[in-house]
Amino acid sequence: MPKKLRVKGLAFWLTVGSVVFLTLASATGAIGQTFGKNKVQYRQFEWRVASSDNFEVYFYPGEDTLASLVLDLAEESAVKLSEDLGHRLHKKIPIIVYESHYDFEQTNITFELIEEGVGGFTEIFKNRVVIPFTGSYEELRHVVVHELTHAFMFDMMYGGILDSILSAQYLFQVPLWFMEGMAEHESLGWDENADMIMRDAAITGYAMPLEMLGGGYLVYKQGQSAVGFLVDRYGEEKLVDIIHGLKMSKNLDRVFETTLGMDVRKFSETWLEAVRKQYWPEVALHDNPSRFGRRITDHTEDGSFMNLSPAVSPGGDKLVFLSDRDGHMDIYLASAIDGKILRRLVRGEKSMRFEVIPSFRTALSWSPDERQIAFVAKSGRGDVLYLLDVRRARVVKKFPLDLGGASYPSWSPDGTRIVLTGLKDGQADLYLLDLGTGHLDRLTDDLYDDIEASWSPDGSRIAFASDRHWPFLLTPERTKDGIGTYSIFAVNPATREIERIVHTGADDRSPAWSPDGGKVIFTSSPEGTSNLYSFDLTDSSLTQLTDVLGGVFSPDWSGSDRLAFSVFSEGGWDIYVAKEPLSLEAVMEELAAEGRIRHVALDTEEPASWVGPLLPPSSRESISGGADTLTMKEDSAAVALLPGSLAVAMARPYKVKFSPDWITGGFQYTSAFGFGGNTEISLSDFLGNHRFYIASDFFSSVEETDVLAIYYYLPRRLDLGVGAFHYKSYYYSRTTTLGEEFSEEKYFSDRNYGFMLLASYPFGKFQRVDLDLTHLSVDRIFYEYDPNFGVFYEVSARTRRMLSPGITLVGDTVKWGIYGPASGSRWAISYSSGLDISNESMAFHTAWADLRKYVRVAPGYSFAFRLVGAFSEGRDAQRFFTGGPYTLRGYEDFEFVGTRVLFVNTEFRFPFIDRLGLVWPLPIGLRNIKGILFFDIGAAWSDDEIFRPFSRAGGFHMDPAFGGASMGTGIRTGLAFVILKLDFAWRTDFDSVSGYRAHISIGGEF
Repeated sequence: MPKKLRVKGLAFWLTVGSVVFLTLASATGAIGQTFGKNKVQYRQFEWRVASSDNFEVYFYPGEDTLASLVLDLAEESAVKLSEDLGHRLHKKIPIIVYESHYDFEQTNITFELIEEGVGGFTEIFKNRVVIPFTGSYEELRHVVVHELTHAFMFDMMYGGILDSILSAQYLFQVPLWFMEGMAEHESLGWDENADMIMRDAAITGYAMPLEMLGGGYLVYKQGQSAVGFLVDRYGEEKLVDIIHGLKMSKNLDRVFETTLGMDVRKFSETWLEAVRKQYWPEVALHDNPSRFGRRITDHTEDGSFMNLSPAVSPGGDKLVFLSDRDGHMDIYLASAIDGKILRRLVRGEKSMRFEVIPSFRTALSWSPDERQIAFVAKSGRGDVLYLLDVRRARVVKKFPLDLGGASYPSWSPDGTRIVLTGLKDGQADLYLLDLGTGHLDRLTDDLYDDIEASWSPDGSRIAFASDRHWPFLLTPERTKDGIGTYSIFAVNPATREIERIVHTGADDRSPAWSPDGGKVIFTSSPEGTSNLYSFDLTDSSLTQLTDVLGGVFSPDWSGSDRLAFSVFSEGGWDIYVAKEPLSLEAVMEELAAEGRIRHVALDTEEPASWVGPLLPPSSRESISGGADTLTMKEDSAAVALLPGSLAVAMARPYKVKFSPDWITGGFQYTSAFGFGGNTEISLSDFLGNHRFYIASDFFSSVEETDVLAIYYYLPRRLDLGVGAFHYKSYYYSRTTTLGEEFSEEKYFSDRNYGFMLLASYPFGKFQRVDLDLTHLSVDRIFYEYDPNFGVFYEVSARTRRMLSPGITLVGDTVKWGIYGPASGSRWAISYSSGLDISNESMAFHTAWADLRKYVRVAPGYSFAFRLVGAFSEGRDAQRFFTGGPYTLRGYEDFEFVGTRVLFVNTEFRFPFIDRLGLVWPLPIGLRNIKGILFFDIGAAWSDDEIFRPFSRAGGFHMDPAFGGASMGTGIRTGLAFVILKLDFAWRTDFDSVSGYRAHISIGGEF
């Protein structure tokens, strides 16, 4: 009996198709994704869970002290946040603590790659707080309170996951400036870094209206400033009213109108006016850094954002520094005289060898003979200290470090040792590395943050910055007289004796010795701005050398009496150099005349010993010195256990339990087709190591139902996945989805079902191999249409099967712009086959390659190149299509078809219109409109054709039977959550040019 053909709606595959793509693409940046960098699990974690009244802290062996400190701090912070926000938590907040940033980067709680600058995050659906320890307990305090503010806000706004799903509250997102501003306000109040950024933004002119802020660091600092202004101007109670009003109305503009009598735009104008009034008068009160040193980099011209960590050669004529002028963090060699770039010594972030070169918590150091430099870079599972021959730009020696992180290397004057800061067991201590034996010796051993070490010229002392001056006490509020405020100390590498050199009461950082060893130059901020100071060890005189608007950082003083330092100004960092900064009598007379030289009395008061929630690690050695003696007392282990310590001692092993990440769906009914509906469910365990994705689309019968189920196993370096699927679709075409071709267009349906096995092994962050095995069965039914009755009838059926193994090699080093990659490269090479195991099997061999290169020529300007080639052969050779906006512009979609394909795309991308808006009839605006110029060329052919794409008959031209070429222009812009692309392409066969064809498409640039 004939069956009536019913055409199925596209709702399921429009929805599930996009979600499946995102799910596959995001699974550790590996499984199912063609491109993308990798999140590598180098380490297996044995998780334990410590519980308190409001929190559960997840930690692993070696983190006991860290976990107890975090738990106690979290409970104290909960009291503060409950009072400040007027809210009590509905349930316990989980906090996942990682011992180092490198461990943190391996987390599966988020699919996103975690870069160096991410200090922590709070995941919205399960309200999980995830934080690393970076060596500074003040930074840990800041991050904990910051992220807990988010957790409190999420708990207020969205409540439980089920309530949020059912009420669709999660569809409302609090503006980022307000969310991050609240978190910074609660965790920092107002701090010197925010002051520096806002002063520079106000004076330079890049401070933006709040409603126009997108992402980036500026949204944190402007948000912090705006929330602080709101509290100062209108009172803390108004902020609480806004928070609670936001929960009810889900509209920030409406809440501001009700609470403050103005919308967000008007509030932003009022705040910006106050910021400018505060900072503009300071222009006349401060110096340009060029008054003290010569500027040798200019980020406003070379396209960089950061020029950091200068190190002057012992001879004083060269310097090395870090710069991101090429879009990646590289090491450059330049003349210390005029700033001319001599060469790029290291290309960072493009290979596993130099996977990450840290931006801020780092230093470069010259060998005494000026032949080599030392630097630290992440390579694979951890940090490596590299010694690089400057003349040849080659690594001559490397030292893998058994540390959670390493930073600030400094070469000893005799060339035999390097001192550096190492992170291990929840401590940031100084270590000595013997370059002959590779032995790493711990020089300090306590919970304080010991950083930025610098050898004295005679090698007898090592100056360093540390917050050991203060009692060790973690509290929710930031205190100036507490950990996180640094002083300058010196340690004798032979005796381990520690003495304090200078303590201004402000944040004293980055010490560097004068060539004669009689002075120490450092940065400090007694007046709120980081400037250069010099302390004379002979007469205890303190001299302020600079008085800038922005901030001065990381000074380096060479033996030839040349000083280099980095300055933040005009929204970026640049390098300055000063020759004989304190040797010229005229300089000293001018500084004295301005009152910048004063004598200070050395504070001989003994720094505080251990207090607060601390169980000092065992087997401590006494650290003794002069007036500033720190002694680890033998009876310190008798400190009473605090609640956090008790909870950690009673911690339970982590057990895998699944809960929903998100659920969505809907249903429909029509008289013609009956009931239908779709559901999507994402489930995972608490740490994200085990994930399920299930999608289904019910359409009137089981046979018509579409189902996809995938499981991912992600806790190890080798990622695994298994999935099963069933779906049915209807077509009118001469080509099937498997690439088979009929002699004419036909009506048919395909019922597809099968399974897939997936595996991905990352070699490092930038390269990996993907393996897959797919079994597919296709039950195909052919139909004919009867116009008399208006129905389709079955006429024949057949079954096709495919068992296809595949392998793909992938590489990706790109850095992203607004709408696509801006620098770096991507490549993928793949092979798959259809195994001929039965008469129903599809048999083929297919290979393809996709090579892409991006060259950044200036900020916002870049060239993009793509070369794609593929071929297939065998009884059921697959067919490839080209033509249309994604492959060959100027031609119809899929205009060229064959078992071989080759095409090239070349683009020049540039800024076009910064802002475009309409006032009437609707206030619609577009920002960051980018332009492109492009040239495409491509061809497709089959193995039974002789490939001759060009002909000289009638003049040199391209044969339109094989392919074509085009050139044109286009624009890209963002609208809501999508990227819109409009291209105008003119065909050419290299003999003539035809009229243009316009393409509108959605999606990022290739």
